[in-house]
This record gives sequence, structure tokens and C-alpha cells, in this order.
Amino acid sequence: MAIGLNPLDLDQDRSLVLVDMRPPAERVSELGFIPGSLLQPLAELTPPALRDFAEKMAHLSSDGPIVLTCVSGHRSGNAVRALEPLLGPTRHLEGGLLGWGAAGYPLCFPEPVAVPGGRAPSEADFDRAFRSAFLGELIQCSLDGEELGLPAIDTLDAWQQLYAATGLPLPTAGAARRHPAEKARELIDRAGARLRLHGATAGQLVHFMEPLYSATLTG
Repeated sequence: MAIGLNPLDLDQDRSLVLVDMRPPAERVSELGFIPGSLLQPLAELTPPALRDFAEKMAHLSSDGPIVLTCVSGHRSGNAVRALEPLLGPTRHLEGGLLGWGAAGYPLCFPEPVAVPGGRAPSEADFDRAFRSAFLGELIQCSLDGEELGLPAIDTLDAWQQLYAATGLPLPTAGAARRHPAEKARELIDRAGARLRLHGATAGQLVHFMEPLYSATLTG
């Protein structure tokens, strides 16, 4: 049986890991995406696809309970029913990203940005922007948490862990190559999920994720 979760419950429970099961092209379309969600497409509900998806969810579940989402909640509802024999009861977001937006929560709408002189941003450009934005947001989360009696966050270690989890090398001086767009977006997604876990609001996540995502859309 599919267990639906409403947007308010999702927003209030920061232990939940929100997984966007849509195709990558939908995530960067005019539909946008929910800030703090991780992309893991599930294109079809065939046994091989379900087994592969379930294996990936098993790894993610160590970070917290999984919640699936799509555009309207229809695909995610079907998916949790199909995945139940493999994962047990799994929740999905009722109404999907449309329900999230209708409840008054913000969405990310990345758009390609104009680059002066037509120069595409280098890996170094992206890494500097990512490091500055992520550490700034995480330091703020750490300060807010300390006021509530929570332990301080090792911000540099968290930053390094994101690169390791994404399979990207840590930035080095003079790097000239560019990260593949899908890898750069995975890094941003993982960072957004980490910030959400530490208490960043949906609005803060949009402010963090949208400009970085937009940079990956620059040709």
C-alpha cells in the first residue's frame, strides 16, 4: 500500500531523503524541481529496473527514510507499490512537485545564464562558486544549530565528502577541464540534500541551488 506524505510533513521532517524519480530532462525543464531533492530516475517499472532502483535506494536509506516524488504523485505512487516487495513500505509525496508548489513552497527553476564574451565557465569557476555558496550556507546552518544546542558541523569535511560521494576530484589550482553537467548537478543535489538535513529552509535551498544549476546549463 502506497503511503502518501503531504508537503507540510515533508518540510517539517528534515530526516527524510526526497528522491526525484523523473528523467533528468524534466528536472531542468520549465517544471522545475523541489529544492533539496536528489535525482534518481526510474523510467519503467520492469523487474530489472525496479531491482536496480531498489539497490540504489538501499544505499540512500542509510541517510534517512526515502520519499519518492514526481510531477503529480501518480508515477511515484505507482513506483512505491511496485517497489514494496523489494524495499518494504516506502512513502511518496502526495501531489508531487505540483502539490508542493500549490502548498506555497518554492521550486527551483534553473535557466541558462548569459556568459560575458561567450566564455563557458571552467571547472575552476564552478568549483569556486560552489565552495563559496555551500560553505556559506553550511556555516549559517551550523550557527543556527549551535543556538539550539546542536553540535558544530565540520564544514570543510562536509565539502570534501560531497566530492568523494559524487566521484569528482577535489579542486586543484589551475584546473582547466569542465565537470560533466550531470556530475556537477549531482554535486549540487547532494549539497542541497545535506543542507536540508542541517535545517536549511526551502527558500534558502532555492537561493543556493538555482544559480549553480543555471551555470551547468550554459553552453
